[in-house]
Amino acid sequence: MRLLRSSSLGLVALLLCAGGTAFAQTDTLAKIKASGAITIGSRDSQIPFSYKPGGSADPVGFTNDVCLKIVDAVKTRLGMPKLEVRYTTLTSTNRIPLLTNGTVDLDCATTTNTVQRQQQVDFAPSHFVTSITAAVKKNSAIHSFADLNGKKVSTVAGSTGVQLLRGYRKSGNIEVEELAAKDTADGFLMMGRRNASVAYYPNRIHPFAGALDPTDANPFAAVRRELREELSLTDQDVPEIHLTGIAEDLSIRQPELIFLARTHHARSQIETALDRSEHHATWHALATAQSIEEALHSDEAFTPVAIASLLLFAHVAFGADFFRAQAQRLAADLPTP
Repeated sequence: MRLLRSSSLGLVALLLCAGGTAFAQTDTLAKIKASGAITIGSRDSQIPFSYKPGGSADPVGFTNDVCLKIVDAVKTRLGMPKLEVRYTTLTSTNRIPLLTNGTVDLDCATTTNTVQRQQQVDFAPSHFVTSITAAVKKNSAIHSFADLNGKKVSTVAGSTGVQLLRGYRKSGNIEVEELAAKDTADGFLMMGRRNASVAYYPNRIHPFAGALDPTDANPFAAVRRELREELSLTDQDVPEIHLTGIAEDLSIRQPELIFLARTHHARSQIETALDRSEHHATWHALATAQSIEEALHSDEAFTPVAIASLLLFAHVAFGADFFRAQAQRLAADLPTP
């Protein structure tokens, strides 16, 4: 489902941008030269544009890379090759105010270039063009914006999506209850499904997963519901469910509870129940120490949470010493930052 309006995403800046006034550029450059630092406005979770892969790491992403090229140009312009680069995390709500008051020198994320915003800040040439879309659950029976009438809709506060949705409401065709989210990832959590960042792992092996719904009595009830929805497994088909631990994919920054479910069904029965529009196939390994060790250090395309799930299973099945040995070996194989 798509709102039919395209958006140009540009670097917002009061610095070295086409269309800016000489006063704005000179004032910002003078501030940078006096402080010996340039401050970039970034985001926590706007994958793949601006996001933090680790808790305290500097942001990375496409727009961040573009901004660092601008920083190189500033270093040359000011004759300051050792100019310090600082980052400040922004939101859709505070990005324009913090740019105009000089807290940051550039906003390096996804800010739509609009006529209204051009009255407050200057934009670099647009580098990404898209249209605003709406995400709904597959089983929601929502296929058009008319179907949203009477529903709760999560929007990112301060975004152009809010304006477009309110335009639809003013037309009198739909009436919705707006729920403000701080960013896109927060919006997906409010919708009651897992974070959309998993979509950035196409063709990778990932555990069956989901999120707590308001109707779930507890996390174990949520697991049983997900198994029914994903694999048509009844409570009788799954006699045991154990919580093995908690894991966090640092590129998503969303802690996840990891569970072990035991079923009497054969792999062939489970694959028969797969939704082929979502899952291509299943992956399996023998529940032996040798098989798990070989899987952990193989070339299989596991997601980070899949690796964590195997490690936590190994901890339960083969003990703490085996778990520590495999974790240390995996850590040793990581590239040096």
